[in-house]
Amino acid sequence: MRCCWKGEDTGPGMTDVTLIAGEVDGTFGGLEGSVECSMDIFSRTSAEQFTRSFETLLMAALDAPETAMYSLPLLPEAAREEVLVTFNQTEVPFLAGVCMHHLFEQQAAARPSAPCLASDSGTLSYAEVDARANQVARYLLSLPGDSGRPVAVLMDRCPELYIAILGVLKSGRAYVPLDPDYPPDRLAFTLEDSAADVLLTHRGFAARVPTNGIHVVPFNSPGCGVDDQPTNRLHVSMSSSSLAYIIYTSGSTGRPKGVMVEHRSLVNMVTDNQLQCKFVPEDVFIQNFSIAFDGSMLDLFVPLSVGACVVPAEKRAKQDAARFLRQMVAFGVTVAAGVPSELQLWLASGVERVAGLRLRWLVFGGEALPPVVMQNVLRPFPGCQLLYMYGPTEATVYAAARVCSVNTQIDGPFSVGPPSSNSRLYVLDKQLQPVPVGVPGELHIAGISLARGYLNRPAETARNFITSPFCSTAPYDRLYKTGDLARWLPDGTIHIVGRVDSQVKIRGMRVELSEIESVLSKAPGVTAAAVKVVRHNQTQQDHIVAYTTPKNASTKPMLDFAARRLPSHMVPVLAVTLAAHPVLPNGKVDMAALPEPDWQLLAQDEVYQAPHTRMEKLVASVWEAVLGIKDAGLQADFFKAGGTSMLAGMAAGRINAALGLEESAAAIFRHRTVETLAEALSQKSQDDKPVPVGPIIPRDPYTDVQLASGVSLSPKQQYWLDLVQQLQGDYPSFHIPIAVNLTGSINLRHMQTALDLLADKHESLRIQLRDGRQMVNRARPWQMPLHSDSGPGANEVFESAVKKQWLGQKLSHLLLDPFDLGQAPLARAALLQTSQRESVFVLVLHHLIADGWSIGVILADLMAAYNKAVQSTPGAPITAIQPNELPLQYTAYSAWMHSALRDGILAPKVLYWEKRLKGGRLLELPADPNVPRSGARGTNFADVLISATIARAVDELSVNMGTSTFVVVMAAFQVLLASWTGQTDFVVQTPFANRERLELQTMVGDVSGEALLRATLHGGPSFSTHVACVHNLLLEARSNSEVPLQLQVRCLEGSPQVSAVRVRLGMPTGLKASAKESTAGFAGLQTSNVPLNEFMSFLKHADLCTHDFALELVGQEGGFHGKLAYSQQMFAESIGQRFTSSFEDLVGKLCANQNVPIDDELIASTVAPLRGSRFGKKGPRKAKRIATRSEATSVPAPASPPAKEVKPSWFRKMLGNTQTK
Repeated sequence: MRCCWKGEDTGPGMTDVTLIAGEVDGTFGGLEGSVECSMDIFSRTSAEQFTRSFETLLMAALDAPETAMYSLPLLPEAAREEVLVTFNQTEVPFLAGVCMHHLFEQQAAARPSAPCLASDSGTLSYAEVDARANQVARYLLSLPGDSGRPVAVLMDRCPELYIAILGVLKSGRAYVPLDPDYPPDRLAFTLEDSAADVLLTHRGFAARVPTNGIHVVPFNSPGCGVDDQPTNRLHVSMSSSSLAYIIYTSGSTGRPKGVMVEHRSLVNMVTDNQLQCKFVPEDVFIQNFSIAFDGSMLDLFVPLSVGACVVPAEKRAKQDAARFLRQMVAFGVTVAAGVPSELQLWLASGVERVAGLRLRWLVFGGEALPPVVMQNVLRPFPGCQLLYMYGPTEATVYAAARVCSVNTQIDGPFSVGPPSSNSRLYVLDKQLQPVPVGVPGELHIAGISLARGYLNRPAETARNFITSPFCSTAPYDRLYKTGDLARWLPDGTIHIVGRVDSQVKIRGMRVELSEIESVLSKAPGVTAAAVKVVRHNQTQQDHIVAYTTPKNASTKPMLDFAARRLPSHMVPVLAVTLAAHPVLPNGKVDMAALPEPDWQLLAQDEVYQAPHTRMEKLVASVWEAVLGIKDAGLQADFFKAGGTSMLAGMAAGRINAALGLEESAAAIFRHRTVETLAEALSQKSQDDKPVPVGPIIPRDPYTDVQLASGVSLSPKQQYWLDLVQQLQGDYPSFHIPIAVNLTGSINLRHMQTALDLLADKHESLRIQLRDGRQMVNRARPWQMPLHSDSGPGANEVFESAVKKQWLGQKLSHLLLDPFDLGQAPLARAALLQTSQRESVFVLVLHHLIADGWSIGVILADLMAAYNKAVQSTPGAPITAIQPNELPLQYTAYSAWMHSALRDGILAPKVLYWEKRLKGGRLLELPADPNVPRSGARGTNFADVLISATIARAVDELSVNMGTSTFVVVMAAFQVLLASWTGQTDFVVQTPFANRERLELQTMVGDVSGEALLRATLHGGPSFSTHVACVHNLLLEARSNSEVPLQLQVRCLEGSPQVSAVRVRLGMPTGLKASAKESTAGFAGLQTSNVPLNEFMSFLKHADLCTHDFALELVGQEGGFHGKLAYSQQMFAESIGQRFTSSFEDLVGKLCANQNVPIDDELIASTVAPLRGSRFGKKGPRKAKRIATRSEATSVPAPASPPAKEVKPSWFRKMLGNTQTK
């Protein structure tokens, strides 16, 4: 049979394909014929291929007429050879007998001092990581039990994660990665199914999962046992067929399934990646993937196999592309990996405008990569290439890959590339026969990359891993059925068409829709559920939509039910209720007949309020454009309307472009509605800032003569000075440390110049105390002392332990030594050189001259001054910053506070506190009678963690009630304190930044405020009622927070002293950050934060040490994290852990029972552990108050004379308190 191609359009009546055949010359000499094909469907090549396939099929049928019809071959022998053999010539030498950690150990032996892991905490060399991993391995081997069971690893991205995983591999065991952001139910299932008997984690995470029968190793806690092990390398007998890891993916049965991957598969993947990209030891990788995603094997193991450096991505960078790009610049990242949808966020964040990116390779896969996105991302980086990968978890990350550059020509479908090393790809029909080039079939994979199978799933393993009909020799004797529809392209590359089952990819993560259906079918009120992925026509984003019966059932409880049991990427964004599902003749749900969802239903529960301000209209328009909705009102909730973290990044990019801001997607997580985000943006936008409340603070209220005689202390300065005198000395609690790692060539002269200019601009850095007044040292020229020192071996590489010990000693003196309050500056600066190219810059400020907000202001100005000095001509004057650029000095602020109180400007606010706090009482904490009393005050600390599941409940309640998460947490904190003490009327102290006035936002000085929130819980209100009350109180307190704490306290019953307020809760947002975060950096230097808490654990939360019971929490994507500080004189050390678990349980129970009256029955089971035997019988009891208040902080008092006597100020006289307490 011949195909004669003419390329003619025969008109609209033509069929897609017509075959005309007949006998040759009317005899039995054969058949001849022609094929007419539609030009809209067939190319010449495909038409000729169709003809050859028909001829092959016909000949096979004649030769073996008894053969089943669908088993007849379609391919001529040459074409069959092409798709089975020619396209699969992928064999390369394989490292037989090598395990993954052996590749790392080779690099550690060859490059021991090379940087291995870098983060804000510092840099660890290959030798240091190897030694630490050896300790982990030895510790695991020392444990009793079955050494063949896997080890679970539950950690965020951090250096300890790498060390833990390497240690597990070195011990001969496999690891099970657990993502802390996953719901507790899923984590618990993974632990149980994997039978892991050891859990390596960070302190606090273990509370999220059941650990019965599991040995928990709090990896970041002293005394966990790992540090006691030898550091020398050990040799464990194992082979390349040993398991390396078990990773859980979505399962078709409704349960996740564990994929077992061997070392040889992992080593093969790493080897192929290196062959494709040719990485070098000088490369810097950023580890971006979640460890529960198989893509993490790329940025975990590839760099360690070539001697490169790895930088764990910041957790917040997952929601903030701009932050992610800045981190890559800061660390000089050359290789980044991720899923293609993240590249769209890069574009939305203006990647082409980010200076300093050094990218050489982008390694992306997991979902479709639009060609235009690839080209737009690569265009700003001509030397950068992109490796686009395809492959399921069962094929160890990827089985096909294609190298692309900005000049790559993409004609037609975008292919995922040819097979990877030692892998073979087969596109087969249902009878496992190869299909012709261009014809879709199910993609099958063979080769070394295949996983061993599924843990505890023999039937599913047998179903998906089948015997190959094409080869009987290992490792090509097995095929994995991917379930992906694919077709070969003529150049031997693969194009993915879709799926043959219900499995999809959402945000690069594999999702089994049947697993979602299984969960939804168990939700109360649901009789049947079907789930499909629907593409929003406007946004072109894929969303999971649920279709449930019966019709008109409430969808919110069902979606909430799913959110508590599924990872966020698997929760449907919308549910459509039906009377019945449409079905096919075979009884299955007709997925194609399910109706298109009405995307406007995403916001159907809100009452429409039109935006009216310029900012509100801007945010609403962004909501509509990004989410594809209409008429976004003030209460339109971004995430209820189908928003995801990816879309939040896009929305943030549009807002930034319109306003010239650097707002992150995290702001949208905090301010979910149009109204709340517009309000937040208004405070940051230069074009739409709110009018400051009250009079503008005068700039220069004092003459030079008045300044020479001193200025009265501000109320906040008096607060700190009273504490100094009360504790008879200057304590670290009153010091604010700034410590920054600097890598590069540092110019000491330029740093000194920058400090001098900084002190010249900010009077606070020249303040000293004399006779109860603050004086500004006006000596010219003013020089800010800069102490410099070099550690042992600073000119050579020396051991990390020696470096840390030396640095710790220096930091201790800088941070702990008391200040002479009578001598400016009340600050000290030092540059500590730890190696040839590494130094630590330290600046310690006294609270008398600065607050947390001031840190950002100081760093921004210091960087600007240093950079100006670097760029200046030697000998030329430097004008980086000038004193007249500052709208307000701290002495002027102090003067305004005095006049505002004296002249009645703040009288309405003082009156508010008098009314609000009248009759209010301090909280009487129940002291533990078994704790010995000592003369010195001490403070214990405990990590506090509220899981992501409970945090979501808090967030949901706050959104439903139109308030913030802080309000819900504060309300729960008050409930716990009420039950614990038996009091129903008391106050809790909470901080405010107090920087709403424009002129305060660039000033250095302590203007932070404190407010007393009064709890009134008598009468057993419901939790929702109490939350509403706290919400109103907090709004009122914020509006009146300029009234000093000293005056607020005097409004309480008995007019106590400030020092008697001993309970505090803070959830800082802007309190400890500048209004404008500096992104300039120090010219020519890489910067990272120094983890001071590693040297002295009290420093990070030293401002809590002046209270008997203080809690500080920070909201993050993975829940709430923070510290509890509590008095050693009142509480046993164990109360910290009991509080942590009790408080988390209480928050969850209160949110779940928000409309139930708060009573003993509701909270008894959660608060009981706090009472226990130490606090008497179960139930509220009369609290025992400790009278002693002149204790010290957790750090012993410095051996120094007490602060110079300071005479009482007018402020203290006004309070009637002329005696130092």
